[in-house]
Amino acid sequence: MINTFQAMAINWRKQAIAGSVVGELSGPAIRAIALRMVWQVAKAINIPVIGIRGIASLDDVAGFLVAGASASSDWHRGHHNPTLVNSLPEELAKTLAAERCSQMSDIIGSLQIPERK
Repeated sequence: MINTFQAMAINWRKQAIAGSVVGELSGPAIRAIALRMVWQVAKAINIPVIGIRGIASLDDVAGFLVAGASASSDWHRGHHNPTLVNSLPEELAKTLAAERCSQMSDIIGSLQIPERK
């Protein structure tokens, strides 16, 4: 989860729609929403969740894993950085080892939310 959100842009000076009436908002602009949704759903269900949208780096992938995703994917990002898909598995393994994690499952769903006082 997730994919895109319907969105629109307005030119207020012309009181007109900028572009088509309704378009799509995706990519890094919705990463924070995707992370929140993955976290909420992963806590509520007992099946694997795949986090997508907004992935531009290894840190983005790791963020989805910590939020509770069992995997991550972002087809759109491959168009902007085609080597990212090929290098991520090896880079993720190196990074996890540097953080003293023996396997990816060590960080899946490990997000710590401080209690509000």
